[in-house]
Amino acid sequence: MISLDWQERLKMDTQDFVERKLPMGNYDIDIVYNAYPQRIDGNIPNAVITLVGKTIAAKIYKEADKYFDENPVLVSQMVDTKKKNIQLEKVEKIEFTNLDMPEKVIELFKDTYTKAYEKLVLLRKNGFDTKIVQLMLFRIPSRIKIYEAAKEKKEAIQINRYLNEVIDELNAIYE
Repeated sequence: MISLDWQERLKMDTQDFVERKLPMGNYDIDIVYNAYPQRIDGNIPNAVITLVGKTIAAKIYKEADKYFDENPVLVSQMVDTKKKNIQLEKVEKIEFTNLDMPEKVIELFKDTYTKAYEKLVLLRKNGFDTKIVQLMLFRIPSRIKIYEAAKEKKEAIQINRYLNEVIDELNAIYE
């Protein structure tokens, strides 16, 4: 349940978004409802998103044809806007010096793989082409399992090379 104060604020922010942001080509609606402080399982409550959507619909519905004639929205503009507004930190390349402790090396590989996979998902969700990196990344888990079983130095070196290649590609996509 959204309090009346928050309903008013969300409606005002939505009104501002429709009148000032959309005509300028800023389609990042997240700025409207991200101010809402409560989260459910780390996500914005559906009631907030519904309220914002209904407010936008009510504003545009009455004059929809006129509005979209004056402010055409292209999918490519929306994707470009998402790409510009995304905040990413680079994934650091990995280096290991001690192969005598395979458990730590395995943990390092798994952590780096997880970080690279999370960045891949974020980039893909924001409109970047990640097909090549995805193919490169999906060969790594099986290699890690082989290394867990065999604990051979050459396998660790190969996994390290694969991970660093993926990291280079991921960092190059956004630059």
